[in-house]
Amino acid sequence: MLREIYSRVRGKALKLFSSTSDSMRSGDTEPEHYVSRPEIEEQLFAFIDDEADLLHIAGEPGVGKTWTIEKIDRKYSGSKDVELASVGGHLDVEDFYRNIYRSILANLPEDKKEEGRRLTGVGVGPIGSISWDAESADAPQVQFKYRDVLEGVAGLYPEDQHLLLCIDDIHKLNIEEDPIRDAIREAADLLTENITLITAGQLSFDRLGTEVNISTFTEQQSKSLLQDEFKHLSEEEAAEIHQELGGHPLYIGLLIEANDPDEIPEVPKVEVYDEIQQRYLQSLTADEQRFLRLTSPLPELNERLCTAVIPNNESFDGVSIDRLLRGLSKRVITQDLGWNENSIKAYRIHDTFREFLQKRLEPSKEAQVVETHSDTTVSKFARSSAPAT
Repeated sequence: MLREIYSRVRGKALKLFSSTSDSMRSGDTEPEHYVSRPEIEEQLFAFIDDEADLLHIAGEPGVGKTWTIEKIDRKYSGSKDVELASVGGHLDVEDFYRNIYRSILANLPEDKKEEGRRLTGVGVGPIGSISWDAESADAPQVQFKYRDVLEGVAGLYPEDQHLLLCIDDIHKLNIEEDPIRDAIREAADLLTENITLITAGQLSFDRLGTEVNISTFTEQQSKSLLQDEFKHLSEEEAAEIHQELGGHPLYIGLLIEANDPDEIPEVPKVEVYDEIQQRYLQSLTADEQRFLRLTSPLPELNERLCTAVIPNNESFDGVSIDRLLRGLSKRVITQDLGWNENSIKAYRIHDTFREFLQKRLEPSKEAQVVETHSDTTVSKFARSSAPAT
């Protein structure tokens, strides 16, 4: 289930990201600092309570799609089964169906799981956290279509229970948008009435009555957040910042974290978003800045991977990388992904900020990191796909 990870802003929690863990329950309290968006929540909860078969959450980067999925988990964990995953890596439609299958399998009663596995005709690894990594052991061995077993495995899910299957970053599937929409609709059609497929991403449906669009903060939401963080900020000054940043949650968060609460934050007049990110970067330590630039080509970070791909002439070792990752996990830019099936703690830097960093990485360094990452991935994939003995 989803565990709350609050990016700390001087001891307060500004909610932009989340990660997976079994520790979160519906009884958890809200973050100490919390921007309510009741119009979104009420619409989503109404669709879920009506047991809609498909919900889609649409919005541009950084406006709170992941937070909204987290809110669903907070609301319904305990009363419903909630399974969360996000798309990462080079995944296609078959990977999408495969992971829906594995998510449903994870929530079947123990006496039904073996029957669910037999639907595929191939061995399926132990069910724990659901991996959306294309390197999963069974990926290269598949001789059938996971789409063809979705209806069967969904039919094994108990009729008296309700599963919310939430998939974030759906736009990252390695196909065009129209096939993504078609795959989502087809998957929802194959599932039973008590399984709701909830997707989130930067694409939108033309005609879907259960789509919820998330935009930027309203002026009142921005003012409430800013005035709570900056002690001497007037209502007029907060309104001006909202206007200049377009109420964008990510950039308001960067502004808050990069400035002292006793000062009035200054918003740049040109290239506002790039300049805010640059100022935020400069507010970090020199080691954090260099580490983030070097690892910006990587979609996810962990100590082992970073140690392997960072060039040898850089002054980072496993201990310092682990310390940096732990420190950055408290930042507004970082998503803590929790522990994977190999007991490795993983993190993700916000896509928007990662793209900003990557543009500022020396091309030779970028090529070196990308090449080493590719070699590491190929080696890992070869090991994971080796036949069991």
